Amino acid sequence: MLAQVRVQAFEKLMQQLVSRQSKGEKVENTQQFLQIWSQVIDQVFAEIFSNQDNIQIRGKFLNATMAYKLYLQKLMEVFLKIVDQPVRSEVDEIHHRIYELSKDIKTLKKALTEFPEIRD
Repeated sequence: MLAQVRVQAFEKLMQQLVSRQSKGEKVENTQQFLQIWSQVIDQVFAEIFSNQDNIQIRGKFLNATMAYKLYLQKLMEVFLKIVDQPVRSEVDEIHHRIYELSKDIKTLKKALTEFPEIRD
């Protein structure tokens, strides 16, 4: 599917450039060329990716993307441990503890307002 995207995008890019040239429009710099190329490849990718025939491929692509994200997170945790920085799981645990403590404080404050004799 990705090869199909590349081939179709290249064909459409060439058509786009020829069309512009026939109208007398020039691509002035690399940035303008890359902008045209980006628009063309995004359009072709969206067309092919949204095709119902490619549902299984989309599923595999999304699963691979999620697996990549998980591996990247694990790699980042290894790196952070090496440079002695807190890792995500540690930060998540701290956030959870702070949340639990804030709930406890709220409960205690409520108890103090309901039973003023406790305060004395």
